[in-house]
Amino acid sequence: MNPLKEKTKDVDKNFLTFEELYPKPYNKKTTGPYTKTRVILLNGTEYESVWFLHQFARHCANDEIKQAIK
Repeated sequence: MNPLKEKTKDVDKNFLTFEELYPKPYNKKTTGPYTKTRVILLNGTEYESVWFLHQFARHCANDEIKQAIK
């Protein structure tokens, strides 16, 4: 990506509303324990994925590998 060649986007398309950004929360009193566990595990998995890609991009000098892992 070359930031000098990139075209700008409309500001309204770059920002999400609060309703679009956060999904509807589950009810803690009526949701089963397996659903709660699944939500917790998937949040952790998503966090680790983002953290790994961030660290990998910082420490890898090979652009071909960076593009392939995305």
